[in-house]
Amino acid sequence: MFVRALAAELIKLRRTLALWMVFIAPLVVVQLQVFIILNKSGNPQAEAVDGTQLVLQNTFAFWLMLMLPLFITLETALLGGMEHDQHAWKHLYAQPTPRWAIYLAKQLVALGMIALSFLALMGFAWLAMAGMSALPLPSISWPQPPWAQVAQMLAYTFGMSWLMLALHLYVSIRWPSYTLSLGVGMVASVAGFLIDMGGSDSLAVRVFPWSLPLNGMMHFIGEAQVQMAQPLLLGMLGGVAVAALGAWHLSLRDAG
Repeated sequence: MFVRALAAELIKLRRTLALWMVFIAPLVVVQLQVFIILNKSGNPQAEAVDGTQLVLQNTFAFWLMLMLPLFITLETALLGGMEHDQHAWKHLYAQPTPRWAIYLAKQLVALGMIALSFLALMGFAWLAMAGMSALPLPSISWPQPPWAQVAQMLAYTFGMSWLMLALHLYVSIRWPSYTLSLGVGMVASVAGFLIDMGGSDSLAVRVFPWSLPLNGMMHFIGEAQVQMAQPLLLGMLGGVAVAALGAWHLSLRDAG
């Protein structure tokens, strides 16, 4: 039953904005860094910089602090809206597939899209660095990227984002209003950004769902005081708990 629900969700994703955004959002972030570096290189008085470090740190910082929360907000709103827009919940609930399976299938699809966006971000960053390293930019050096560390950091931050994703998906499925889903996401994203700006020594960075992924980035850039275990466990276990509670709660409700 769950496999059938998952297959149905994957079919519904084809040629949708939600799927396109998996690639568009990371591309926008990387393209912004390309513009910044090319602008820096145009200054003849510019000091020599490590282009690899600049691209990786700025790309991942912008992604984790600002783009990822907004991206998750949009993706979950679109996933929930697939059924709300067509008033399809009554039809789905009339099917033999258990309601919890439908909800968890959406949860797994959302996780898959976020994971794919992380891979796209790393791929676009590699393409950007490869392309710029071929240009005559004498003030910028391009040492070999530490891909093993980058992959590890992205894996950690992905796990830390589970709780944020589960909360947004519940809101988007529980209430049919795009305004509510996007409003919650925007307010939480701004709050998370302000908390992130407070630095790694803030307790809120380690417990606020929208700030958890930043811990992986801080550890990656060498802030030794950042502990990975707490935000990782909170993100993953909290995400699983919220997903399970959401599936249970919505299974008891009448379709709206």
